[in-house]
Amino acid sequence: MRFARIVFLFAGIYGFLVLTPIYFLENRIGQQMPPPITHPEYFYGFLGAGLAWQILFLVLSTDPVKYRAMILPSIVEKI
Repeated sequence: MRFARIVFLFAGIYGFLVLTPIYFLENRIGQQMPPPITHPEYFYGFLGAGLAWQILFLVLSTDPVKYRAMILPSIVEKI
């Protein structure tokens, strides 16, 4: 289970590093890739859901055996 701990810890940290800066780029994304974001609630909702999964990855990395029921949905989310 050491492999699973390392993989889920890496996935959680990587996800936080990638998704967190996007919260501050709404205007820039709208300017560089038109059309601008017209429904920010979907934009922030998607990011919030993504960050919630990253929290789950970090929880899974603490004890993969205890939370093994969430491993398959987590793999599907990453794919």
